[in-house]
Amino acid sequence: MPGSAGWRRSAVDSGIAEGANPTDALLEGFSRDEILDWLQEEFDGLLMHGFEPLPKNAGLERNNAEILFRYLEKTKAEKSPGLKFEVEPVGNPEELGAEGKYYQEIDVTIRYEGVELGSCVLESEGEYISGKWVGESAQWPTLLQGLVPLPRVAIDEPRHQRQEVARIEERETKAEPREISGLSHSAPSAGLLDVIKAYDDIVDRPEARKQLQQTNPGLVAARDQAVVQEKRERLQEELAARSARQSNSRRR
Repeated sequence: MPGSAGWRRSAVDSGIAEGANPTDALLEGFSRDEILDWLQEEFDGLLMHGFEPLPKNAGLERNNAEILFRYLEKTKAEKSPGLKFEVEPVGNPEELGAEGKYYQEIDVTIRYEGVELGSCVLESEGEYISGKWVGESAQWPTLLQGLVPLPRVAIDEPRHQRQEVARIEERETKAEPREISGLSHSAPSAGLLDVIKAYDDIVDRPEARKQLQQTNPGLVAARDQAVVQEKRERLQEELAARSARQSNSRRR
């Protein structure tokens, strides 16, 4: 049986032209392994397009992948694993600049019935808003959007911040209001603020942080410690204000 991608592509195109859903009968002539291999080739082309805007001929570029995926779904066994996504965050979230936003890359491998169709690296940002972690959904490669069901992938909450939030909230629940009010009196020292400013003057993107880790790892470590301290104090102030509001409402 001819095995070139060009022959297979023209076979499906000609089958479509005949109408009356001839593609199922045509694909029945291929083994499941051959169809998965074919779908893998189609995914290679779709992933190569990356995150560029949707081209005018997007429908044609995705045509074969849609047909193959639909056929595999229709004919899969009852216990088939089907489409699966393996999501693996790359390292810990990295903080960007002085705005308190975090950035993380996420490796994703796409498989169908165990066969790897392709892989890509997604990017996601997140931040704390009113003490709550909010992670933005990563954007998928353009030509995959609408082709198959895509899961939501987002940045992890920074571990040290999550632990600090849990620790302070636990302390707040056990403390009296007058004790909590005392948590907000400290402020970052000028030295800490100087460290953060020195870092921010250099780092304005993830690549810059990676370079600084090579040339001045001490500054990176000192700045991370300063940011943790600053955020700890900010969170303490928010918790103290919340406790004060709750105390005032109980007195009314």
